[in-house]
Amino acid sequence: MASNTESLEPTSITATDTTMESTQGTTRNESLLEDFNLESLEGKRITAFCQAFKKTLDRVLAPGKPEKFNNVYRAVRAQNPEAFSSITEQMMQNARENIETEFKLMIKQEDLVDLFGELDKIRESQMTDTDQDQKEAWRPSGIPSVDCQDHIMHIKLAYKDQLQKMLQQIEQENEQLKETVLPKREKIISKEQELIKNKKLEMVVQTCQNVDVKKLQQQGVLLKTM
Repeated sequence: MASNTESLEPTSITATDTTMESTQGTTRNESLLEDFNLESLEGKRITAFCQAFKKTLDRVLAPGKPEKFNNVYRAVRAQNPEAFSSITEQMMQNARENIETEFKLMIKQEDLVDLFGELDKIRESQMTDTDQDQKEAWRPSGIPSVDCQDHIMHIKLAYKDQLQKMLQQIEQENEQLKETVLPKREKIISKEQELIKNKKLEMVVQTCQNVDVKKLQQQGVLLKTM
């Protein structure tokens, strides 16, 4: 039995050394979480999230109780109970600390505190909006002619939208007619002006035709002789 205990002692030392090395690896992450504490977090949803994590962690580590190790590794425990209990306790403690550290890092790196805080604000604003809606809910006044106005209003608004659409269509058609009529009107005006010019020319021609050319020649001769 003495030889067995002596053979177990170096293994216990190496086990503790390995656990110490793992804890040294986590100290780097723990340095980032010096002022970070799950219990100090404020907000309904972040606290509920942390509570759910703690319950889940307890259930996950529940099979690692000392009684379980004692039942499974009876022969090893019989060789050196004190070393066995210290190794198992330290192993479970390191496992819990590592998981909690990773959980804290996830919360900090993913900025879950602010995200859950924004979610709380959104939920509170929705609750206040619903409260206002409940306070401003419609109630009948007891006068049918007045109460019916609220029920008929959506029908009138729908009819108003239809009239506005019809008005827009008519305005568009008027614009199209303007685009087609205006150039034709300009053409008509230009033709009227041409006709007026032609009429004036015809009048001039007629007056010229009515003039006696012989008399004009005689008058011209008389003017020359004078």
